[in-house]
Amino acid sequence: MKNLLKSHRTLVLYLIFGGLTTAVNMICFFLFEKVFHFSTGVSNIFAWFFSVLFAFFTNKYIVFNNRGKNKIKQLAEFFGARIFSGLLDTIIVVIFIDYLLFPSFLIKLLSNILVIIINYVASKFIIFKK
Repeated sequence: MKNLLKSHRTLVLYLIFGGLTTAVNMICFFLFEKVFHFSTGVSNIFAWFFSVLFAFFTNKYIVFNNRGKNKIKQLAEFFGARIFSGLLDTIIVVIFIDYLLFPSFLIKLLSNILVIIINYVASKFIIFKK
């Protein structure tokens, strides 16, 4: 078991911090939507921003153990890749929650799972590749 975890360290850490990033995203989304009464789209954009910041630092320093000096370039690439998945997430939540009236928690959770997969591929093979 120890060897299995060691050989898949990056994936295990990504799943852990992806889960925490999802928690940040969902907490922010519901805070802006339910407490501040922002629209679904605006709430999702704020949630996206805060979760991407959290994800960048945890991915860079913990998941991919990337101590490279070009932080600004990596941050720009990270946000660029996340813009695509953030737009996809926003389109999904607006369509399914606002127009099709699906339960917001379920849609937000399913959308985040899709986003985690897309973001892992972008981070591992483009942004933090060794």
